[in-house]
Amino acid sequence: MRKIIYYVLAVIVFQLAIYQYLEAVVFAPTVSFSQQAVISGNSTKTTLSSSENTAFALVSGKEVKIVTNDGFVKEVLLNEEGVVTYFNLFEEKNLALFGLTPEEKPGTSMIFQGFNLQNRDKPVTWEVDSLSKGTKITEVAFSGPANVLHVLMQSGNYMTVYRSDTGNRLRRVDVKTSQIRRIAGLSKQDILVFDSASKGAVYTLNNKGQIKQIQMGKGSYALIGVDREDKIYLGKLVDGELVSSILVGEFNGKFNEVRKLASPVPISFVKVGEDGRVVFN
Repeated sequence: MRKIIYYVLAVIVFQLAIYQYLEAVVFAPTVSFSQQAVISGNSTKTTLSSSENTAFALVSGKEVKIVTNDGFVKEVLLNEEGVVTYFNLFEEKNLALFGLTPEEKPGTSMIFQGFNLQNRDKPVTWEVDSLSKGTKITEVAFSGPANVLHVLMQSGNYMTVYRSDTGNRLRRVDVKTSQIRRIAGLSKQDILVFDSASKGAVYTLNNKGQIKQIQMGKGSYALIGVDREDKIYLGKLVDGELVSSILVGEFNGKFNEVRKLASPVPISFVKVGEDGRVVFN
């Protein structure tokens, strides 16, 4: 009888251990850049992780501690008040970028602050206003040697692209489509690459506002991303939003299929790093 009791207790303890593991690790909520931290007089500590890598920022009031992938720590001071709705680390540019919006009227305006991780210069600030209430930042891309900022924003079901001007104001760019999945910038040229979900095509936008479709022949395609060598990665789509193969090419150049997938995956699962490594989430 005593052995049976010990056995039952051992089973219960084991089940509790498994439950605690699942609760703490498997079912634990993941931190993403969409988390919000209120930047005001209150000291609210919030952890924001980068959307592109494992870097993260610890926000306490206006004080921010940025921790890069290799453990480098940079302490900065946000000089604007609001709600942080975006954080990302662009390692190739040594730049940490934050997006803030007013706490009382979220989404009606945006302020972006970029901090150089290698010096103590004041942050570069970009601003945009007159937005629809509730507008959200979807993606950010830099293009050209001058690091022109492009921001993809969503309001309802509509996506719009904003581009920074010489006065660091963000102005809306007419890209002839409102159903944009992703944007990416070339580093050697001031060229933005974007796609259209409704048209199944990928386009480029230059600094003169000229739009050019990347000619891919028959089929539908989506943008996966751009690497540090300015190689453009596209996904060939089947059944709407599923990637069946990956193609790589250059601006004004040919695209070649480099990988055919055994089983198609959603385009949202496929990304490319700055090193050109394609990853599947």
